[in-house]
Order: sequence, then C-alpha cells, then structure tokens
Amino acid sequence: MSSDFNIFWEHYGKKRERSDAERAWQRLDDAERQAAIKGIVAYHKRCRQEGKETSYPAAYLNQHLWQTRRGRRPSTAKANVQAGPAKGFTDPETW
Repeated sequence: MSSDFNIFWEHYGKKRERSDAERAWQRLDDAERQAAIKGIVAYHKRCRQEGKETSYPAAYLNQHLWQTRRGRRPSTAKANVQAGPAKGFTDPETW
C-alpha cells in the first residue's frame, strides 16, 4: 500500500469503508492520486457551502469528486455524517 494512500486517509476526515477506498485508490493513476489529495480541502469546503454531507472516501475517489464543480456531475454517494478535514489539516501544500 502506498504511503500516499495513508496521507489521503489521514486527511480525508471521514473514516468509513477503508478497504473500498483502498481499492478505488489503486485504480487511480499517480496524477489522479495527487489531485485527489490536493482537492480534499476544496471538496469539504464546497460541501459545507452547499449544505451537503461529504461522501465516503471511496465515493470521493471513484467519482473524482475533487473535480466536481457546481452544475457538473452530482454526487450519488450515500453519506451518514458530515465531516471536515482531519484535525490540524490546513493546506496540502504543507505536507
């Protein structure tokens, strides 16, 4: 397992269905993986602004939700709890 997945998992915030997220992670190429990590903060912010719950990590990866913008592909993932980035997480550029 890539240490990049562990970085993603640590910072995503919602700790659900890790094995599904790991499988989704393996299907991404390196550029998509880096974009997924860098997109976490913006995705969580967008969800808060729109009053929506964040998706489970696997759905975020499978549906490329870091790319989703208002008016584009809607999220169909189920989510039970709204979560923000992991405690202390501020900017992916500081990793």
